[in-house]
Amino acid sequence: PWKKYGEGPSTLGGQEKGHFGGLSDVRPYQTGDIRFTTKGQTLYAFCMSNPTDNIRISSLAKNAQDNGQEILSVNMLGSDEKIVWNRNEEALMISKPSGLPKWQVVTFKIEFRK
Repeated sequence: PWKKYGEGPSTLGGQEKGHFGGLSDVRPYQTGDIRFTTKGQTLYAFCMSNPTDNIRISSLAKNAQDNGQEILSVNMLGSDEKIVWNRNEEALMISKPSGLPKWQVVTFKIEFRK
């Protein structure tokens, strides 16, 4: 797990408690719903509904309390397309890739400067 499990419209209010002390994540996903996990120093951000516009990840804003690390690269899994992104005080903004995969969940690999 990462510092937070996710963000987006389905995380706002009214979620039931989960079995292990967290939250139950059973509502239908919407555009803008992001979930996170890590492996080593790499963060994976899952767009739970295929993006219809640019991707905004507020948890990775320059001024976010959960993140003080500098982002080195952003890549979309399953694609060689160069991902265009920028980071400002409000969010990490990822330009919607032109070649989205056919599956519903799109995953971005985010690497931080060590």
